[in-house]
Amino acid sequence: MDRNFLKIDSEERVSKLLGFLGSQKKSYAVVFDSGDNFLGLTSVRELLRKRTDFSKMKVRNVTNMNLPMLSRDTSLMKAAELMYVSDSRALPVVEGTRVFGVVSANAIIREAAERSPIASMKARDVASLEPLVLKQSDSINRAVSEMQKHNVKRVLAVDSAGRIAGILSLQAIMEKYLARSDQDPGLIWAIQTRKKTHGLSMSISNELLPVTKVLGLEDRIGSVLGDIESGYGIVVLEKGKPVGIITRRDILEEIVKSGAVERNIQVVNAPPLDEIDVAKVNDTINASYDRVKKSLGSPYALLVHFKQYKKHGARVKHSVHIRASSPGLNLKAEAVSWNIISSLQDALESLERQIMESTAKKRKGKKQ
Repeated sequence: MDRNFLKIDSEERVSKLLGFLGSQKKSYAVVFDSGDNFLGLTSVRELLRKRTDFSKMKVRNVTNMNLPMLSRDTSLMKAAELMYVSDSRALPVVEGTRVFGVVSANAIIREAAERSPIASMKARDVASLEPLVLKQSDSINRAVSEMQKHNVKRVLAVDSAGRIAGILSLQAIMEKYLARSDQDPGLIWAIQTRKKTHGLSMSISNELLPVTKVLGLEDRIGSVLGDIESGYGIVVLEKGKPVGIITRRDILEEIVKSGAVERNIQVVNAPPLDEIDVAKVNDTINASYDRVKKSLGSPYALLVHFKQYKKHGARVKHSVHIRASSPGLNLKAEAVSWNIISSLQDALESLERQIMESTAKKRKGKKQ
């Protein structure tokens, strides 16, 4: 846990945040309001998700206020799972209104390197195979466009012979040009909005980060777990050419799998029910969770929030709000009924329909 975390007021300008992150060599900051109340976390990843002009934006506009929160008793496996399904690389450790520190993906991976069996796994079983690969002569315009199209934040670059030349990181590009956004606002605006501009027609060759660690498909990943902290990935080669990349997300996924956590369900404000209705609620949630997990083919987090409204004397109306989240997925559903089981079933059915539509679109996109 990082106790020496960076704090920033939500009303500060994003430009000041960037200065803090750069000077402190941090990738995230804890955000508080003017009354010193904890609001959430902001990070370079949050900036990458925005496509708007940062010149006048305040920190609160790039703060994630819906992140899962850890306690000081949260296990390593649980922290890894929450980090993976929320697609974050840092989570706050909070009890009451006090923030004790921040746990980063790097810290979890360091611990997992010693405790988890993933160190003995082969690169082919962990890596994201068939990564996005560009020529080092390609333009930044094309690289940014391809990263948006394939929903990735880094690409591998090769020379004319197909040998690895380096890694291009969208985060590194934005950090570089955000630092000079006052001098060249048109350039950073082009990066943020993915619009073409003359400044981005230059080749990516000067923006490449060096590849310091490589593995073969059959190599064990234990020797490079300590090097994953750079955030830019470990390249997997076959006959000298790149065929995969291992990122922090890949490692977190394997940590979660090794923990064998079957269900990540959080229920908030559950009403007092008799034993039979409690069993029905639990069975309904668990059955829906398992169907969605099978459809997604990967772990995810399910939040079920109950609310009750008293109307017409002793009668109570039940409102159920549901959120499902995993990397690349954040869906919500809700329903209201006089019967708690009915409202829960309606909300879960709505969520499952959204999941089916989302996965169908992804499969269609891959075929195209």
